[in-house]
Formats: sequence, structure tokens, C-alpha cells
Amino acid sequence: EDPRLRQTVTVKAKSGYASGDIGGTAKYSASYGNALRFGFSLDNDAGEELRDGWKPDFISAYFCADGPGLLTRLLIGDYTVRAGQGLALWKSFRMSVFGAPASVARIPRGVQPYTSNDEADFFRGVAATLRAGKGEVALFASGNALDARIVGDTAYTSIVTDGYHRTESEIAKRRTMREYVAGACWTGEFQRIRCGVTALAYRYDKENGRTVKDYNRYQMYYGWWGNVSADIYCFFHDFRLFGEAAVDAGGSPAMIAGAVWSPGYDLETSALVRAYSRSYIATHSGAYSSLSSCADQHGLTLSAKWIPASHWTLSGNAEYSYYQWS
Repeated sequence: EDPRLRQTVTVKAKSGYASGDIGGTAKYSASYGNALRFGFSLDNDAGEELRDGWKPDFISAYFCADGPGLLTRLLIGDYTVRAGQGLALWKSFRMSVFGAPASVARIPRGVQPYTSNDEADFFRGVAATLRAGKGEVALFASGNALDARIVGDTAYTSIVTDGYHRTESEIAKRRTMREYVAGACWTGEFQRIRCGVTALAYRYDKENGRTVKDYNRYQMYYGWWGNVSADIYCFFHDFRLFGEAAVDAGGSPAMIAGAVWSPGYDLETSALVRAYSRSYIATHSGAYSSLSSCADQHGLTLSAKWIPASHWTLSGNAEYSYYQWS
């Protein structure tokens, strides 16, 4: 057996405690040296039927090839993209809860294979990373199908992200709309400074049929939309400084900036400030937010952790948020 070939198989069963239904997940991943990776996931939630008698409800797969030349990564299938501080693009798991002070600074990872069972938080298509001087450029294109409530075959009224397809109503929304996305991310490394620029455009193949309400009147867009952002991350003595500024296709701005100060192992502090206009629309953002989107808020987050002794830790957090629109 070739020692460069590594394979992993994972199988799990899931039970619906109320209904008694059984679901399951199966994952396979393989890598050959440091250059080639392949994997797929099959998933059925409890209560979901096999499609056509044998197809699992969710099927995900990827192929990833890394190399030392101009093309450093080619990824086909399902993938994620994490850029900057997530103000324009963070297509991956996002966390907006208090943690360690240093966790407020996002670490971008470019394009990565998708290995989760979340049926909504990924791109499906092709992505490539190219070497560009002291940095790299990631290019990506996606044409993923989404769950949505469709009216009249041409318009959507809501997008569903829970991934459940158990009842007739849930099955009727399954993969009824397609989203097209294309974008690029440039990242450069210069001694103690890392900076980047992100641009992406996206649209649905159905028209926007949502009813305008007070809570969504500033979050409507039709046809093609997109975002452009610039970010920076730098080290200065015991400080890490970071920030990102972005604008959407309608000209609405958003900004996030922060600092982490850690003079030693026993003390770590951070501050994060954000200003998101109420009409900033970024469908694939994932920056820190006290709402479900990066819009309609000004905020300040302070966090500290002190370890005065080896057996205990003292930590504290403070959060202020102001919403411009009720």
C-alpha cells in the first residue's frame, strides 16, 4: 500500500427523538501526499426519504490539487471562501459570540474544500489560486442551487437555509432556485503587514418577489449585485491591528476595525468597532455582527482575559450596539 495515500471513512446515525425516524451521514476523504485531495459527503436528516429510492438528500464532493508553480491550487466541486474580516465575503461558518479576545480578528484562508453537512453555506463550482509576486489571487465561480419558496415559477419570496426536506411543503422548496457568483480576492504579504482586496458579484435566476416591509426595505436588490472591499492586518510590538472597509453595488458603505493587545501569556485584550449602514447589502458576508447580517448597526466590543494564576482565569466582555432602523 502506498504510504502517501491516506483515507478516512466516517459513518454516523442520527435520530429524530420526537418522531423516532433515523437519518445518517457518511463521509469519505482521501489525500495523496501534499498535492491531491478528494472527498464526498452523503447526508439524510431524520425523516427525510431517499430520492428516487437511492439518492441521499444531500450530496457534496470536492477535488483539490495543490502545486508549487503559478497555479498553487485548483478546486472543483464544493468549497468555501474566507476573505478579509468577512465584511464582503466569508462563505463559511461564522461566529458572532464572545470568545477569547484574540478571536475578534478573523484570519482569512482563501478557498478551501467544503467538508461540512450544512446544505446552504458553500459555493459549488470551480476555484483557483494563483501566485502573484508577494501575494496570491483567488478566482472563483459558482452556480449553486438553493432552497426557496417560489411563486408563479418566476419569483422567490423567501430563501430557506435549514436544509430539511421531510414534509411535502419542505420538499416543494428543495433546490428551486439557482444563484450565480463570481469573484476574486487578492492578498499580499509585506513584512509585518498583510493586505487584501475582494470583489464579487452575484444574482439569482428568479426575480425578487418579496413584499417590502419595514424590516427589509433597505435589504432589497434585483438582478446582479455585489461588493468590493479592502482590508489590512498588521503587527506592531504587542499589538495586532486589523480592519476592512467595503461598499456594495448601491454605494452603501460598511467598516470594521479592531486591535488585539497581548503583552504576555497572562493578559490579552481586544477592542472592535463597526459601522454598518442600514442599506449595506452583502449576501455572503460574515463579519462580526449582533444581527443576522452586516447591516444597520454601529457597535463597540471590548474583551479581556487575565490569568493571574495557573488554576483560574478572569475574563470580561462588554458590548454596545446601536441600530439606526427599528
